[in-house]
Amino acid sequence: MLKHSFVFTILVPLLSIAIINSHIKAQEVCLSEDELDLYEELMEYRNSLGLSDIPLSAKLTKTAQVHMQDLLDNYEMDEKCNPHSWSAGESWEACCYTSDHKNAECMWLKPLEIADYNAHGYEIVYFHSLAVIPTSALESWKKSPGHHHVMINKKIWEKVEWKAVGLGIRGNWAAIWFGEKEDETVATLCDD
Repeated sequence: MLKHSFVFTILVPLLSIAIINSHIKAQEVCLSEDELDLYEELMEYRNSLGLSDIPLSAKLTKTAQVHMQDLLDNYEMDEKCNPHSWSAGESWEACCYTSDHKNAECMWLKPLEIADYNAHGYEIVYFHSLAVIPTSALESWKKSPGHHHVMINKKIWEKVEWKAVGLGIRGNWAAIWFGEKEDETVATLCDD
């Protein structure tokens, strides 16, 4: 079977908006074993470079999980709309994210639309033709300079302090969202 993998990066600044659409409770968001493994592997990697842990965010995790499910259910690879695109959902608008970044504004609101995360955020996305393995996703991001710089605060990210991180894995898709605002809500490990 032919295996393909590739990664997408979008540095997604979220607009600070005072409007609150919904309230998220910690028990509403939980991590799968694979998502927890990815989080732990990312923190171990950062620690090996002398970087601190990033607190896990329920709001950014919810955004990542919803986006990965949306991609799994609705996204078809094409040249116009890349995987940072969204179909229409119950609490968010559809968005065709193009490679020229002209439609970026529709993407910036997703964590606010979905989970009340009211700060700038940045998403990295991974796809594999088979189910995602956390170690493979992390290794792929390490090999991609743009993704790597986001994960380890290098180049344009050197002065940024990540105060929240969220993860989502669904089928062939994985994402990590990084944020500059603390999130008091905490994602827990799923019971199943």
